Amino acid sequence: FLAYSTTQRCLPLLKDNPHLDAVIAYDEKVFALGVMDNIRLWMKMREYQFDQAWFLHGSKTRAFVAFLAGVKTRIGFMRKKKNIFYTQAIPKPSVLDVHRGDIYLALLESKISKLDTQRMEIFVNASEIQTWQKRASDLGIEEKRPYIVLHVGGNWEAKRWSVLKFQKLISKLVDAGYFCVLCGTDSEVALTHC
Repeated sequence: FLAYSTTQRCLPLLKDNPHLDAVIAYDEKVFALGVMDNIRLWMKMREYQFDQAWFLHGSKTRAFVAFLAGVKTRIGFMRKKKNIFYTQAIPKPSVLDVHRGDIYLALLESKISKLDTQRMEIFVNASEIQTWQKRASDLGIEEKRPYIVLHVGGNWEAKRWSVLKFQKLISKLVDAGYFCVLCGTDSEVALTHC
């Protein structure tokens, strides 16, 4: 049984993933102060009777909730201040020139061998495909022409490629015959004008 706990805003990225048996979403704005979200997470952890919990972000609160829920193995990255609720702390790779996804994979690879770390999958349902097809048509993307969607933003500067790197990539893709679509949030619109 494999479950993933995430914020409400990330739920759409995970809800249709066939590799997950459950996705437990919480309200990130309330979570730090919200006792109710902590209790809901504790109840879900008790209900599912997890053997292990992996903490990608080093949350002491979530590790404490897992401890209270009786999760025997609690794994996360070592921090300057020790998280007493981890049963195993893994050294965190240097964050310079490393994508955050690779850092998270390092935690998993420390305990799981034979991970396919070269493939990223995002699962979409039929309704989302129809929505995209209409949007692609509105954008003038020819149905038969290959296209690539690039997200040029990121929550943190460290997760973001430079505009110059995107310009070079887009130029090569266009030269190879691809139509490029840039996506992002309202706050990232300026990044798409490269």
